[in-house]
Amino acid sequence: MDKGKIYIFLTAIFWSTSGLFVRFLDLPGIVISGSTSIIALLFTLLIHRKAPIKCSLFIILCAICQVLMQVTFVYANQNTSISNAIVLQYSSMIFVLIYQSIDRRKMPKPYQIGVILLAFLGIGIFFVDSLEAGGIVGNALAIISGAFFGLQFYLNTKKQAHPYSALIFAFMINIILGVCAYQGELVVLALPKLPLILVVGIIQNGLSGFFFTKGIQTTNAFTANVICMSEILFTSLWGILFLHESFTFTAAIGACLMICALLVNVCMEKVNMKE
Repeated sequence: MDKGKIYIFLTAIFWSTSGLFVRFLDLPGIVISGSTSIIALLFTLLIHRKAPIKCSLFIILCAICQVLMQVTFVYANQNTSISNAIVLQYSSMIFVLIYQSIDRRKMPKPYQIGVILLAFLGIGIFFVDSLEAGGIVGNALAIISGAFFGLQFYLNTKKQAHPYSALIFAFMINIILGVCAYQGELVVLALPKLPLILVVGIIQNGLSGFFFTKGIQTTNAFTANVICMSEILFTSLWGILFLHESFTFTAAIGACLMICALLVNVCMEKVNMKE
C-alpha cells in the first residue's frame, strides 16, 4: 500500500474519534466546530509553517464543500439516529462516481459498482440492529452531507486543487460561522470545556486534516472514500474500548464485508494500473 493510501487510512482513524470526543462536549454543534477550528487552524499553520497558502475560487469552493459537509452532518445527528447519519453520509461513494462520470463523460467501472454494493451491504448489516425509521429531515441532511463529502473528495483530487489551502479556509469559515452565530460569545461558551476542545482541535481536526491533505494528492477520490469507510469500524472500536458499548455478531459480519470491499477496491485498482 502506497503512502497516499496510508495517509488516508490515518485520516479515517482520526476522523473516527469525533463521536467519542463530542459525546463529552455538551455544546451546540456550531460552537464545537468553531472553537475546535481555532485550535486546528493554529496547529495546522504551525506544522505547515513553510507551506504557501494559495487562494482561488476553486480552492474556496473546496473549503465551502468541507464546511457544508460538517454542518449538515452535525444537524443530521441532531435530527436522526447516529447510525442513520453515518450510513447515509457514506452515500458519498455513490456521489463520487456520479461526479466522476459527469466530469469524464464515462460510466464507472463494473468493479466500482460492485465495491459500493458490497460496502453498503456491510454497512447495512453492521447497523441492522440500530437503524431507525422516521427522522426524515435528519436522513435528508445526512444524504446532503454525503453529497458534499463526496464532492470534497473529488474536487481535492483535481489539478487546480490545493488541499492544504482549502483546509485553512475551511477552518476560517467555521470560526466565522461560530462567531456570527453566537454574537462573539464563542470563546465564552467554549472556555469551560477548553482542555477537551484542545484535544479535539489537535487530534480530530488538526491531525486528520494534515493526513487528508497529504493523502488526497496521490489517491483517487473513489479509493480514498472507500478507505475512509473504515472510520465506521474505528468509531465502534472506540465505543467498545472507552464507552463499554457492545459489538454484536451481525456487526462483526458487516465489518468483515466492509473490509472485503476495501481490499477488493485496492486490489482491483492495482490490476487496472498494470493494464
